[in-house]
Amino acid sequence: MTFDPPESPSRRSAPAAEDRTLRSTRRSLRIFSLLLSGVLLLVVLMVLVIAQRQNRDATDHDRQRLRQAWDARQETMLTDVRDYAFWSEAWRNLHLTLNKRWAWDEENIGPDLYNEYHYEGVFVVDNAGRTRYAVINGKLADLPLEAWLGAHSASLLRDARGLQNAALARNVVIEQQPAIVVAAPISRGKAAGLSERPGAPSVLVFVNLFTPAKLEALGKMLDVLAPRGTADNDARQRPTMTLEAIDGGTVALRWQPKMPGTRLLMLLLPILAAVALLTGWITRRVSRHALH
Repeated sequence: MTFDPPESPSRRSAPAAEDRTLRSTRRSLRIFSLLLSGVLLLVVLMVLVIAQRQNRDATDHDRQRLRQAWDARQETMLTDVRDYAFWSEAWRNLHLTLNKRWAWDEENIGPDLYNEYHYEGVFVVDNAGRTRYAVINGKLADLPLEAWLGAHSASLLRDARGLQNAALARNVVIEQQPAIVVAAPISRGKAAGLSERPGAPSVLVFVNLFTPAKLEALGKMLDVLAPRGTADNDARQRPTMTLEAIDGGTVALRWQPKMPGTRLLMLLLPILAAVALLTGWITRRVSRHALH
């Protein structure tokens, strides 16, 4: 008969202590891995938010530049039409009677308005609504104002005749191109003693078409990529600047977004992916070593 001494309490507690240590280590490593994954995920989300904000800010900046340029062009056109309409010579040679020699041959209101001021349309409409004088693309023409503005020409002329020493501007779409139309009643200016003519005043109208060539030049000047008019349906040019038109509709300009945030993502996401892989590999090696 053999005698087996009882197992030491310390020896019996050793495996239990090892199990507790192993469980604690595994739990700590899981928590550490989750925290590390959460940090990487948070960094990725922050980069995505920053990229989206950069894209939005760049688009808003382009839209603001285009709107400011459009408004500035309107103001310039209003100044030009007032200078010509509130001129005693225009009253005498365009309203009281139509003197084409003065207007065209002497180039007072002739091709220079197209060559230098870039007005594709210049019209003089009398108080009966008839277009008495027209210059289209720098050439004398018989085209009436209605050919470009249609039924909206009547409201434009009515509003212009109701002005006193002022001019108005309207946004329109002509031949599928965005355009600005300005109009002012022809008056005697500051000259006194000029003959009167019964009825409403004649109206001087300037038209500026934003042709593809003009929009391309405008884009280069403003650092806006490939601006296009409403007739362009390119799906890649989604940003839009809308303006109220004469008929209650809208005039729209579209352009190609710069997308600086997308370029940032293309640069940072591969780096973040490489960091995540490297971090995962290091974490696995550390976990194995700790468990061992």
